[in-house]
Amino acid sequence: ALRSHWRLVATGLLMVGVAGFTWQGLFNFYITYLKAAKGMPAATANLLLTVVFAAGLPAFWFGGRLADRLPHVPYVLAILTGFAGSVVALTRVDGLLAVLVVSVAIGYSIHSLFPALDTYVLSALPDESRDAAYASFTGLSLLIEANGTAAVGALTEAGYGFDAVFGALAALVGCVVLVLAALHVTGRLPGGG
Repeated sequence: ALRSHWRLVATGLLMVGVAGFTWQGLFNFYITYLKAAKGMPAATANLLLTVVFAAGLPAFWFGGRLADRLPHVPYVLAILTGFAGSVVALTRVDGLLAVLVVSVAIGYSIHSLFPALDTYVLSALPDESRDAAYASFTGLSLLIEANGTAAVGALTEAGYGFDAVFGALAALVGCVVLVLAALHVTGRLPGGG
C-alpha cells in the first residue's frame, strides 16, 4: 500500500511533518519559553499552555467540519500558513493579552491541521489500501514529529535563542507551504481537491 501510494503519503508527510516537528518543539518548551523570553511567572505560563490545548477543542470540531466542506489542499495550506504566522507572532509580541491571543491562534491552527490532513489523506486513498497506507502515513509522521523537542533542546543548548529557533522553524513551514502551493497550482499533488 505504501509503495502504491507513496506520492500521497509523502505529500501528507511534508504537510504534517514540518508543522508537527515545530509543534512538538514549541509546546514542550512553551512554559520555559514564556518564562525566559517573555518574563512570565510560572503560573501564567502554565495557564497559557492550557489555553493552547483548550483552543484545540473547537479546532477539532469546527476544523473537521470545514475539512468536509472545503477543497482539501488549499484548506491545509491555509492552516499551515496560519500556524507559521502565529508562531512568528509569538516571537514578536509582548504582554499577557497579546501572548494570550497568539496562544489561542497557535492552538487553534495546529489542532485544525490534524482533522484536515486526515480528511485529505483518507479521501484520496482507495478502499482496498486505505488502512495500510494510512497506518504507514501516521507511523512515519510520528517518527518525524517526535524529533522536534530534541532539535529545539539541542539548538537552545547550543546557544541559539528560542525566538531565533521558533522563527526559523516557522520559516521552514512557510517554505513548505510555498512548495506545496506551487505543486498544487501546477496539478502535481495527488488527491489535490
